[in-house]
This record gives sequence, structure tokens and C-alpha cells, in this order.
Amino acid sequence: MYHIRFLKFPQLVVPKESGKKGSKNTKATKGSGSKLLRTVVTITNDLGEKFFFGKVTLNIVAYHLDSRGQQVILSQKEVLWEPGFRSVIGEIENIEQLSRNTRFTETIAQKRRKVSEDERGNFLLHKSSSLFVRIEAVNSESAVDLLEEDDETELVETDSIIAAGKCGLEFLSIISSPLSLDSEDNPDKKYAVRQLDLNTNHPNETILGIVEETGESIAKHLWDAGIYACRRMFTNKGSDFFTSVTAPRSILELGTGCGTVGISLSIIFPQAQVTLTDLVDAKVVCERSIYVNRQLISPDSSDTSCDTSRVHFEELEWSSPKVPFPKKAVSKTGKSKFSGVDTGCWDLIVVSDCTYNPDSYEILLSLLKRTASAKTRILLAHKYRHSRESQFFHMLTEYGFDVLDNLYIPGVADKIRVSILQKTNGKKV
Repeated sequence: MYHIRFLKFPQLVVPKESGKKGSKNTKATKGSGSKLLRTVVTITNDLGEKFFFGKVTLNIVAYHLDSRGQQVILSQKEVLWEPGFRSVIGEIENIEQLSRNTRFTETIAQKRRKVSEDERGNFLLHKSSSLFVRIEAVNSESAVDLLEEDDETELVETDSIIAAGKCGLEFLSIISSPLSLDSEDNPDKKYAVRQLDLNTNHPNETILGIVEETGESIAKHLWDAGIYACRRMFTNKGSDFFTSVTAPRSILELGTGCGTVGISLSIIFPQAQVTLTDLVDAKVVCERSIYVNRQLISPDSSDTSCDTSRVHFEELEWSSPKVPFPKKAVSKTGKSKFSGVDTGCWDLIVVSDCTYNPDSYEILLSLLKRTASAKTRILLAHKYRHSRESQFFHMLTEYGFDVLDNLYIPGVADKIRVSILQKTNGKKV
């Protein structure tokens, strides 16, 4: 799996020939010549240290939303990514003229009320002069990573094997936060959104929107193991491999980042209270992701009354002596909505894409030891990156954890392991 990223966020610029002679400033200015839309895009793996070495066509789409929230495409342009590229420039000309020819309207939701500062994460609520940029791969089924080694022998360790086959690579598309045609100021330019199709059996039925930071942020973007785990869980609804994770009432995610796995679990298990934890700098993207998916989390509510209180973010430093405990969720009426949640133990603890750094193994396992009970199930999603990561799985027994089952999801360019753990009588605390 490869991630399409904004190396430089989309912006409106004036072509050099349209500006003043000798001027090097090509940013759009009021009253200047016809503006074009320009962005710089790259394609990397989830960690960002490897560029895609192959050929694929990228489609750059500029669009806005009508009063019903439907996309109205203004223009689109294809650019070719070739082996050895580290970035490509994408430009759409005459974007200002195109926007004038298409009437921008406010969304119905925005007409009903003023959009608050906290709701910027919902990219369906926007100013009437906003446009969006989506970058997607076309004909990706024929794309091949010329440097990828086809070696999956290390994955064959249990009988729980799901083979992906040679079905081509997957490229995650990306959507910008809204751009204003009236101003260069874009307070949300550091954010973008990914749309994940969770149900592989019924495409386009359940689309999860996850907000992430643009640029080179590691913690605040999507990771592959979490994506694969979410799809597997959602498609099978807890059956098959996940029989030991049926109907949890309290779910804790450690190192949640953008909230991908925890939010997915809140949709799969609608009666569960879900606590997403990470360092404080992940709070904004995580809470925006919760808000974007509010109608999936609370499907029986209207757009303006969605109650997402059962899914919330809490700051947690792994080295802190603080141990998170499940809390009984309370509705707006003050009455408890969940029973059996405040028992002092978590039904399910989730750790996804947190095992890539061996320096953090002891502190993570110590936290799991303090937080889990014998009844707790731990869902661990891991992507193989280097041989040192096997150390984590060797340390599980030492810290008192048994592996109940493993699922390996090998793909063309990914080696994903999802494990179910249970606490036992280990020797080390």
C-alpha cells in the first residue's frame, strides 16, 4: 500500500506571464491575472521513508460541493509518476474562471446554523467559495513496484493465513481541506482527509473519513496495519478470526494517532464506549476524525444532533503512572447509556502500528501489564518493517501475555500481522 501525499499543499497562484514583469512572486493576488491551482505531490509508504518506484497515473480533481453535498467537478488533469520520482507538480489552469462559471452554494447544514470553530474538521461544511482538491491513482491495478522483493516466507507461522494474491498495488487517495477563492489565508492547510472503504464485500457502503496532517508528520497520519485490520474486522463483523472479540462494552486504544482503528471499532460495536489515547499533539486530528464520522458513530441521529460522547480522546503518556480506566458513559439527560462498562477492566485494548520502534517495547508492555485484566483481550496490529521487530513478540511471554491467535494478511507490498493477546501470570511487571 502506498500513500499519496501533499508535499506542498494546493494553492492558487498567478502564472509568471500574468504578473508584473520581473516579479518572482507568483502567489495569487486580488485583481491579478487568471489563477491556476498548483500542488506538489509525492507517493510513499506509510512511514514515509520509501518512495514508490514504479509507474502510475495520478488524477488531480478540483471540485466543490453543491447544496446537497454532492461533488461538482470543476476540472481535472492527469500527471504521470515514473520510477525514480520523488515528487510531481500538478497544475490546473484557469481555476478562477472555471469557478465563476459554476455557481457556488452553501450546504444545507450551513444554512441551518453558523459553523463553529470546532467543526472545521467536517469537510462537508465549508464557505460558499471553497473548493477541494482530490488526488487519486488511475489504472493502479497494473502498477508494479520495481524494487519490491517478493518474499513472504516469514509469514507462514500459523494456519490463519489470508492470501491477497497478485492483484496490484493499492494507492490511498487524499483530499485537501477547503481552499478559499477569496483569500490566500487557509488556516486548515495542514490538514487533509482520507476516505477508507471499510466493507470490502459491499464497496462504497461504509466510507470512513479520517483527518490527518499533511507534511512529514509520523504520528498524525494513517498506517497500513490499522487500515487492514479495520477492513478485516468490519467485513467479518467480529466473526471467524475475531470470535474472542465479540461484543466488547469498553474499548481502549493506545497510540491512536488519527483514530482510525478506534473509530472503526465504535461503528462495528455500537454499544461500546471507546477511549482513544495518545500524546496531546494528536488531539486535534483525532477529535476532527470523530466529528467527521459522527453519523456513522450515531446513525440514528440527525446531522445536528449526533451524540459522539461514547467515543472520546484522552491524553496519555505511556511512561506516566496514570492508568486509564473505563468510565460509564452518561447521556445529555444525565442517565447512563451503558451498563457494565465501569467494572474497572477493559474488554478490549487496541494497539495498532505502535511496534515499529524497539526502544518503546518495554514501556508499552509495562503499560499493557498495568492496564489489562485476565478478561481483557488485546488486539495488536503490526506491519513487518525490519528483523528487530521480532523482539516484541519474544517479550510477550516475559511480560505475561499469551498469543491466542494470529492472522497474517500478506499483500504485494505489505506484510501485516494481527494478533489477539491475553494476559496470564507473567513474571515481570
